[in-house]
Amino acid sequence: MFDKRGRLSIFRIAVIGAVIGVVLIVGGLLALNADQSSRREPLIVDPYPGAQIWGEAVEESPTNVNYFMRVMNTSPEQVMQYYQSKLTTFASGDRCVRTPGSGELSVDPSQPNSIPYRYDCMFDRSSRNATQYTRISIFPEMPGMDPYNNDDENNTIIQYVQVWQP
Repeated sequence: MFDKRGRLSIFRIAVIGAVIGVVLIVGGLLALNADQSSRREPLIVDPYPGAQIWGEAVEESPTNVNYFMRVMNTSPEQVMQYYQSKLTTFASGDRCVRTPGSGELSVDPSQPNSIPYRYDCMFDRSSRNATQYTRISIFPEMPGMDPYNNDDENNTIIQYVQVWQP
């Protein structure tokens, strides 16, 4: 830093500053690349204990998957509480949202997917240039949803929609 006469050397200070700047830039680019790479796979949210895959997963695109799970003899409110605790840990302040906010929608028996209400929980790690989220919808199993099983009382259906960066 000092020259032979004991004075500050502008050249040496500039070289040290340039080296520190290059190290910071390279470190920032490596951190950005690692962050972007971590969003190139689905965001995994642990399923409700005892939930079983229900039906076939639908791959809507190479980076978008939609599948259902079923929980036997459990209310949607119990399942929602589980995901709410996961969501609170994941992103404090976020919460699962009920649709409608109170009461129930009328169920149309002629519509096989008609439900009285649902809860939506959004786990989102998207950033400015990358998308990665898992949306979980929770609703009661209604009569006729499963043509192979008539035991549809007190069961809950969980829908996972996972989208991530290509």
